[in-house]
Amino acid sequence: MSYRSRTRRTPFEAECGVTFRPLDELVGRSDLLPVHLALSGDTEGLLDARLVGSLPHGAGLVNIAPNELLDLEAVLSRCGTGSLRFATDHRDELPGEVLARARLTASVFLCPPIGYATAEADHRKFEVLVSNTEAFVTGTPTNQVTP
Repeated sequence: MSYRSRTRRTPFEAECGVTFRPLDELVGRSDLLPVHLALSGDTEGLLDARLVGSLPHGAGLVNIAPNELLDLEAVLSRCGTGSLRFATDHRDELPGEVLARARLTASVFLCPPIGYATAEADHRKFEVLVSNTEAFVTGTPTNQVTP
């Protein structure tokens, strides 16, 4: 198993038995590529047409990140040929024409965005809210956004 991160995590590699790979190499050898990154200037368009094209024939691409990280045209084109399978839980954020095309493509799986809608997620969000509020009131704020 392989991974890619902006920062190499050598202890994690040893502990979990995984191998760090540069992005091009990782994508080119992935039978299943999960994408779970935040959208930023560094990640927008990260999986461009070239990288989408380098995924092995029959690979699966699972996107649980913002759609702006992917070249959706390249993804849908590959899916249309049957050489790629694609699943996303961000269908509610797809432009209408892209959503219509995706719905007609057999190897595209559009999942509802429900990962956040669980009792556990609600409980955790409440815990974070309380913790952040307490930290702010005591003068030790957390989760600060730095411009």
